[in-house]
Amino acid sequence: MATDNDDQDFPFHVNSHAVSLLAKNCGFDSIQRSALHTLTETLEDYLENLLAKTHLYAELGNRTRPNYHDVIRSLEESGMQLPELGNYLNQHREDRVHIPLANQKSSIQTEEKYNFLSSDDEEEENTEETTSLPEYAPSHMPKFPSRHSFRQTPVYIHRPDDPQRVRELNSQQSRVVEENLKRLMSAENQLLRRHDTMEADMFDLSVPIVNYESAIQRKKRVKRAHTGDIRSITTKNDHSPKPNNNNNNTTPSEISTR
Repeated sequence: MATDNDDQDFPFHVNSHAVSLLAKNCGFDSIQRSALHTLTETLEDYLENLLAKTHLYAELGNRTRPNYHDVIRSLEESGMQLPELGNYLNQHREDRVHIPLANQKSSIQTEEKYNFLSSDDEEEENTEETTSLPEYAPSHMPKFPSRHSFRQTPVYIHRPDDPQRVRELNSQQSRVVEENLKRLMSAENQLLRRHDTMEADMFDLSVPIVNYESAIQRKKRVKRAHTGDIRSITTKNDHSPKPNNNNNNTTPSEISTR
């Protein structure tokens, strides 16, 4: 079983092998590990930059995959002379230098095959399934699933022919639907009541309710009552007998003379 570290180390091993061959072709007999590591990282950065430019040229041409022209433009932008690259390829082609590459370990896990019992609707002659993949399927693809997982069996609904039985079934279904609707409505009503109660409690706690109109009317009634009492007291004082300022010994004849 291959791990993520193995998948990450595979490109590094390939690039280090290529750097070693290039150093050998340049006349070096050996190379230090630190120098090999540095040159390998430099090669990785160069190839990554080259592939990024190629992909940008493909996007500029409204394509999802780069083609031959995108690679040529990216090489020219990187400063590589195409005739020199062609001469280098022809030289190694004539020398028939074969550069072996490392084989990447497959990260696909092999699954054990379990012999399950066939389903009831499968016949005995169909229980044996072919394990080999067809020619058009790649070898790394998984096997086809069992036939019972994608076979379709038609199901026919048998309804009674008796009219009385049909009416009973319809009424039963109607009652079931009605009960379900009642449950749904009751649940919604409970939620609404709970929500209204919570909102009322929050409103009572946050803002006190003051009826300004009733307070103004109450003040008017008190004012009217107070004004009425003052008027009644004034009226009583007007109807009371006035005191006589004259002398009580004065006779009526004297009053008339005066």
